[in-house]
Amino acid sequence: MRPPHNLIASSLLFFATAAGATVTSAPPEALARAIGCYLCHNDSANPGGKGVKPLAPSWRDIAHRYANDGKAEPLLIKIVLDGSGRTLAGRNWSNEVSLGEMPAHKSQLTPNETQRIVRWILSSADEAPPRVALKRPR
Repeated sequence: MRPPHNLIASSLLFFATAAGATVTSAPPEALARAIGCYLCHNDSANPGGKGVKPLAPSWRDIAHRYANDGKAEPLLIKIVLDGSGRTLAGRNWSNEVSLGEMPAHKSQLTPNETQRIVRWILSSADEAPPRVALKRPR
């Protein structure tokens, strides 16, 4: 049985950083895989099937929700670094996904790495349409 890719990537990232290597130059998708983003998020379709809520929004759903929003990048960087959803008011995807809370990742990512991941996510708005009904948070 082969270990999951995110486990391999996480292990490589851990040993590389433990040895003093920098991961800032890693591609954004590799960073996202290495810190476990793919455990909840995915690239496109809901893997649970019709009628089953995904754990978290896909990259494309996030990109479509925040397309043409000049405040999206700093907001998403803050969410990735500090987490969100600890209160009902902080849950941007209520009734659309299964998980209501995103953990903080500031102990795993630098602000620069986070910005690169967020820009990569937002760039996926040009791909296929979103898979969930998108409602802008108020």
